Amino acid sequence: MDGDVVAGHVLVETDYRAEVRGGFLWWRRWASPTEFALLFTRVGAAETRTTALGPADFALFDRWSTDGYVDDTRVLDVLWLDENTSRRLHDEVFAHQH
Repeated sequence: MDGDVVAGHVLVETDYRAEVRGGFLWWRRWASPTEFALLFTRVGAAETRTTALGPADFALFDRWSTDGYVDDTRVLDVLWLDENTSRRLHDEVFAHQH
């Protein structure tokens, strides 16, 4: 938010990944899974940017809540959406399939 005006959207999707340590087919051995986040960012009329974050970067979300989202030369306020509004905007703004 830039004051009372919606300046853009950031969609945060999380998932897990694990590395194959050995084995074959159903005998594979996996490393412990780690969570990661994909950020889809669209501010203003700009193209959507995609960024991947690892667990060490997750403190960024807390900083957005306290310090705002830095976009070039301005700091925008962050408004976290409820699940229903988030789903609607996911389709309207980002329109990608899973």
